[in-house]
Amino acid sequence: MDMWKIVHIPDKPPIPPNQQPTVNVLASVIDPKHANTLIRRLNQIAPFENLCHVKRIQKKHLEGGKTQLSVILCLASEDNSLLNSLPQDVQELSNSYQLSPFVTKVCKYAATSKEEWEEQCKLWPTSYHPPTYY
Repeated sequence: MDMWKIVHIPDKPPIPPNQQPTVNVLASVIDPKHANTLIRRLNQIAPFENLCHVKRIQKKHLEGGKTQLSVILCLASEDNSLLNSLPQDVQELSNSYQLSPFVTKVCKYAATSKEEWEEQCKLWPTSYHPPTYY
């Protein structure tokens, strides 16, 4: 009679953010009262096609209990020069809200484990959808 043996297959270790593939984006600190309007407009004029796991906004808690919001405006160009990177619509939006774009990195691919997601969020918030097995 054949016996079945249960073998434990450990999860793969999370990939630290400095080893995960990243992509450069242009972001800006924003006034929280403009967040909703800016996000809606940016989703129309500069949608995230291949970065749907990346959250558009980042919230940081500063000293003294203050909160700082930053929003991703768009992908950065290959040469990372700010002036050439902003599409016309995004440039106009940036000018009208007096934004100061800066280059930052986000993870290129969605996390495959909770641990990997926690590491990704150290760069910029992402969403995590655990795999479902049927």
